Amino acid sequence: MRVGSSPGKHLYSRGWFGLIPLIGGFVGLGLIVLGIFKYKDRKLILIGSAALLFTVVIYSSMIYYFEYSTTFREDFAVFSQPKMDELIKSIEFYKTENAQYPDSLQELTNKNEMVQIYDPISQREGGENGGDFITSVWKTNTFCFQRVLIDCHSLKTIFFHQRIILTVRRQD
Repeated sequence: MRVGSSPGKHLYSRGWFGLIPLIGGFVGLGLIVLGIFKYKDRKLILIGSAALLFTVVIYSSMIYYFEYSTTFREDFAVFSQPKMDELIKSIEFYKTENAQYPDSLQELTNKNEMVQIYDPISQREGGENGGDFITSVWKTNTFCFQRVLIDCHSLKTIFFHQRIILTVRRQD
C-alpha cells in the first residue's frame, strides 16, 4: 500500500457498477459494508450509498409508472384485446349451446376451464381506486361482464374500457 493513500481506495472504481440498477444495489451494499467494517472509509460508504440509492430510485419509479400511469395502461391494452376477443367467442358459443347468455363469467369457466376471464390491465384489486401494486400482482380481476335486458329486437355487444355489456332482447 502506498504511503498517504487511504485504505479501500482501490474499491472506488467499483462504484460505477452502481449505474446498473439491480447489480449496483448489491455492489453498493457490499461497498457500504466494506467501508464501515473493514476499511473505515467514509468516501467508500458514500459511493456505496449512492449506488444503492440509485437502484432504489430506479425500481421505485418503475413501480410508480406501472401503477399510476395511464399511458402504460393504454399501451398494455393491445395485449388484452386478443384475450377479450377469445372471451367474446366463448360467450357466444355458450349462448349457442344453452340458448341464453351466461349470468356471470364464472359460468363459462364451469363449462370450459380453458376460458381466461382475467383482465391483465386491471392490476389493482377493487378496480381503479383500490389496492396497491405489491399486493395486486397476486390478485387479478376478471373482465367486467353484465347482461342488460332491453325492449328492442336487436342483440348488441358493447365494449367499454375492458367491460363487456351484453344487451339482450327481452324475452316475454
